Amino acid sequence: MALHTQPRPIVGIDIGGTLMKMVLEDGTDAHNRHPLVSFIRNQSQQADTSLLPAGWRRTTFSRPVEGSSKQQFWALLIPTADIEQMMAAVEAQGPATGGRLRVAATGGGVLKHKGDLERRLGVDLAVVKELPATAHGLLIDSSQGAGTQLLLCNIGTGISLATMDAQGEVERISGSGIGGTTFWALVKRLTKFTSFDQALVAGFQSGEASKADTLVEDIYGRETSKEIGLPPDL
Repeated sequence: MALHTQPRPIVGIDIGGTLMKMVLEDGTDAHNRHPLVSFIRNQSQQADTSLLPAGWRRTTFSRPVEGSSKQQFWALLIPTADIEQMMAAVEAQGPATGGRLRVAATGGGVLKHKGDLERRLGVDLAVVKELPATAHGLLIDSSQGAGTQLLLCNIGTGISLATMDAQGEVERISGSGIGGTTFWALVKRLTKFTSFDQALVAGFQSGEASKADTLVEDIYGRETSKEIGLPPDL
């Protein structure tokens, strides 16, 4: 389903194997009173993050538009395992009295949950393939024009490698099942952390990658590494 047809979606959902990402384009659209819009805005504007359910994250960002103005976006990241909790919270906002909301949707879990999302949230999902959505979104975000060619590495629950040619065609060329889920499985087996976020924060604050990674100096030695022009700690 093409996204350039009207009405253009102001909400985007990406349902992955680990996380569900929800983004709202802020504005004065007639559907701004829709329960899903209210839910994303209320949760992403929550000043006290401790009031969010465990594992939920929120953020805001903006990007330039024509002229000197910027478009504001509200984003909410939820563990995919909490999708039932999310739908119940949206339903608690009340019925969709202003009509159904058109939502752009992608990710491996969209088709699995499409029926429940449309029925319970009062939305119509415009489903797009994940890799083309990611590649074209990257071009927009980086202000690259048509005809740009790229190699895309998309790291999520697993990892996908894809190419985009000058005509905008996207093809998956390789990938791996080792990704975020592998990391989380190791964390659960080897540590006492109870959430993905806790593990990430601990890694950034006190983690030492050299204690786990194989470095150039482990193979060549520190002095030889310098001779061949590679950083020893690479």
